[in-house]
Amino acid sequence: MKSVEQLAQPSLIGREPHYQAPTKQEIPSQVARFVDRLFTRLKAIFPAWKSAFASENDYNEAKVIWLEALVNNGITTAEQFKQGIVQAEKSESPFFPSVGQFIAWCKLVDYSVLGLPDEEQLYRRIQAFMGYGMENLHEFKFHSHAEYWLITGLYCRNKTGEWTEKQLRESISKELVKMAKRLKSGEVIPAPKITLPRQEKPRLSREEICQRWQQLRSSLEAKQ
Repeated sequence: MKSVEQLAQPSLIGREPHYQAPTKQEIPSQVARFVDRLFTRLKAIFPAWKSAFASENDYNEAKVIWLEALVNNGITTAEQFKQGIVQAEKSESPFFPSVGQFIAWCKLVDYSVLGLPDEEQLYRRIQAFMGYGMENLHEFKFHSHAEYWLITGLYCRNKTGEWTEKQLRESISKELVKMAKRLKSGEVIPAPKITLPRQEKPRLSREEICQRWQQLRSSLEAKQ
């Protein structure tokens, strides 16, 4: 059985009239090796894998198609392949996945590893924060600095933009991806500066004013 690296170069020329094959630079050799190991791993995970391939030629052709699709979708790192494998192991299906499904698995982010809520959790947290608002910001218990900036930023934009629920959920998804990238890069998320609301000093009664005036006057006379 040939490796995908051996199969790739002559076979990447597609059958469609306007197809353009990726250049050699677009297909790093390590990615081809990843695909070989990936197929071996996926066969172990999905016991009914043979139902996806009618012959050895189909199997080899599938590896070439996968290689092309993975590269075109930016799936080229060991970390991405590992994420896809993790999700594959969680799948309850015994059948070999499509390349599109595997690409989607590779792009999933495990927010809990980064200390972040997932999309649904963040949506519920924002809903809870709406009961406090920026006026009572200090009373809300944020789970992390990152969550503080996510919740307050989305809350304010949601309020000023009068977003629909759909718009809010779409923005939650985008902001979580951005925050995850910041955390993965090693960036230290700054701590929020939450200030307590200023408390008005209670007004003194007329008697208290007179009493304090007498105390001040007595202290001044004693110094003379």
